[in-house]
Amino acid sequence: MLSPSFHDLDKPTYYTCGTILFTATNLWAQPFILLKKRQQVGLVRDSPSATFRLLLDIAKSEGVSGLFRSGGIAWVAGISRMNYFTAYEIIVDVLGGYVSNNKGEESKATPPPAWVFGVAGGASSLVSQLIMAPYSVVSTRLQISTASTRETALAVLKDVTSGPGGVRSLWTGYLSAVAQLGPQHATMWAVSSWLRDAIVTHQLSINDIRGSEEEEHARDSRCGNDAKQQLVLIPRLITSGCGSIVAIFVTSPIEVVRTHRQAMASNAMSIDSNGSETMASGLDKKRGGGSMPSSWTVFTNLYRRDGPGVFVRGLVPRCYAHCPGMITMIVGYEYVKDLALHVRQWRQGE
Repeated sequence: MLSPSFHDLDKPTYYTCGTILFTATNLWAQPFILLKKRQQVGLVRDSPSATFRLLLDIAKSEGVSGLFRSGGIAWVAGISRMNYFTAYEIIVDVLGGYVSNNKGEESKATPPPAWVFGVAGGASSLVSQLIMAPYSVVSTRLQISTASTRETALAVLKDVTSGPGGVRSLWTGYLSAVAQLGPQHATMWAVSSWLRDAIVTHQLSINDIRGSEEEEHARDSRCGNDAKQQLVLIPRLITSGCGSIVAIFVTSPIEVVRTHRQAMASNAMSIDSNGSETMASGLDKKRGGGSMPSSWTVFTNLYRRDGPGVFVRGLVPRCYAHCPGMITMIVGYEYVKDLALHVRQWRQGE
């Protein structure tokens, strides 16, 4: 399906509506992300069947606001998501134009192949994680802290950057995040686009036989194409939902290792002389000169200590936390694009 170019959108509407949308999505996910991270570092037992009961227990002991310990900086995730989509749209435009130029003029009226969307989705993670990685380090410290006196995001930021790793500690887990989200988003976008276009093409071929010339002309309209918009909604929901669940399961080991390393970067956890991880008492561990263990070291330590089951801890709350967001990435973002396009057309009097 053809979609408006990034250059066709009203930028203030695009960024404002998109940031609000994805900030709201992040707020929805906050309790599940908090529970997921606490399960991953062993603070809360991993019980997939009792996800909501565990959340209720946290709310009773720490208050409802305890479920939203990093909610005050949720807007950072919204901005990061919009940077992601800006890079995504630019890459799609560049690669799509390259494919069109190589295939001839008629290809300009058709959408780019699915691999273009996959490459754009995977590569955009490199950009978004430049902002998201520091947010994730700070939010991890806030979320795994069970102290009654809650730290502020600014206090955690200062504490993390004053450690042995300095400012670089804020990007702990950046490479593992890209390694996780790159393939995850690439697969999600490529499969979703391929299935969506296949269904649209099939449905339009049937309508070309049954419909009139006026209906065909309406279907081929680039803007205001209600038939195509209605047709692609269900495939988007199904493919993005199923794809996100599979991707979350496959990348769960990387996510667990990244959470442990982020906890260490924020001085919430440490590794003793035997190579075992321990929680810093009261988050007041004295800073030492030790270096951050590699992802492989953390992976092998976890495997030796807890077995393979440790790498699926927090899987259920992670699905609750991220599946709605991943579905919103496709369905909600298309709405943001359409709105931004209509605003620009309205301002230009089109």
